Amino acid sequence: MYLEETDEYKSYEVESMTALNNENCIKIIRTQSQVYKTYYCVAFSGKLKFGLIGEGHGIPPHVERLSDHYIISLDDKLYVVNSQIGDITFKVLDSLIFDILFYADSIAIICELDVYSFCIKKNSLQLNWLTNIEDVVTGYKLTEKQLFIESKEAMAAIDLSNGYLNRLGK
Repeated sequence: MYLEETDEYKSYEVESMTALNNENCIKIIRTQSQVYKTYYCVAFSGKLKFGLIGEGHGIPPHVERLSDHYIISLDDKLYVVNSQIGDITFKVLDSLIFDILFYADSIAIICELDVYSFCIKKNSLQLNWLTNIEDVVTGYKLTEKQLFIESKEAMAAIDLSNGYLNRLGK
């Protein structure tokens, strides 16, 4: 069973919807799906506790903090939790989310086939840019001004200011 614990939150898997209901979550978040296979609880130090229901793609939730907000990814969903008021917003992305990275005043979301850049405005995600990689991302490295992406077919650099993709070859 999956478990991640820090000073600010605890994220763990439970076995079923019944077990998730027994966790006394403030809110259980589920989006439209044909199949629900994974059940997670995310408890924050401020006594906020949410349930997340996933599709079972094998990638556990990833939680990051940005000032008063927690950014949580699960499958192809990206959640923003305002830790002060408990408000939650989410976006469904086009491919599975691998990682959440921060740069300047924005968030880079590394997905299986895409890279998104968002900023948070009034408790919601606002898209800065989206870059389609056209191949499965196998590695990445963030620098001050660029995000280097590696795939099975090629290397590329993304300009963080505008999302422009420059293919570098292999």
